[in-house]
Amino acid sequence: MSSGIAAEALDHVDFKRVFDALIRNLFLKNRDSDTDVTIDIESIRRATWLASLGSLGDESQKSIANAFGSLLYLYDPSNELYLKTCYILQSRSGNLVSSKHLNGLYKENQKLHNFGTTLDFELATHRFELGKDFDGKTIFFTHYQKSLWEKLESGVNIAVSAPTSSGKSFIIKKFIFDRIQKNKSKFFVYVVPSKAL
Repeated sequence: MSSGIAAEALDHVDFKRVFDALIRNLFLKNRDSDTDVTIDIESIRRATWLASLGSLGDESQKSIANAFGSLLYLYDPSNELYLKTCYILQSRSGNLVSSKHLNGLYKENQKLHNFGTTLDFELATHRFELGKDFDGKTIFFTHYQKSLWEKLESGVNIAVSAPTSSGKSFIIKKFIFDRIQKNKSKFFVYVVPSKAL
């Protein structure tokens, strides 16, 4: 999808209004405030549609859509529709890692909810693409982490530069451990700067 369409969707006044209300709701909840933030269902539906468009944009736009999904879930964690919406947005934005906090979607890798045939297929495809088995346990990568893993597997020398908390150290260490465990490699050079540049 065009990054321009995703940007327009996330810049839309209807999206921003609901996104801001969800942030305000979380802030007040964390302060044990008696003030309730009420968002009408039509506004949530429209903002969710706009977030869905945003989730198909560039990394920054995916991050915003991912945050919207989390905020919507936290607005009412008992709402099954918000739970599913959060998962769909996180899946589309390539961040299944963040869906670990969603209770009630999967139990021992078995899904507990149906999303409809088309969405079930889309979500299963994302889980397949971003999942990696390690000793019978599936770990989910972000799109960035999956790309880094594939570059490491290719065997070429690489230099890695990515934002803090993108999961680069986790992937590199996991890759080294995996290679040592499978006796595929015995020598690695892993240079880590002691200070941020």
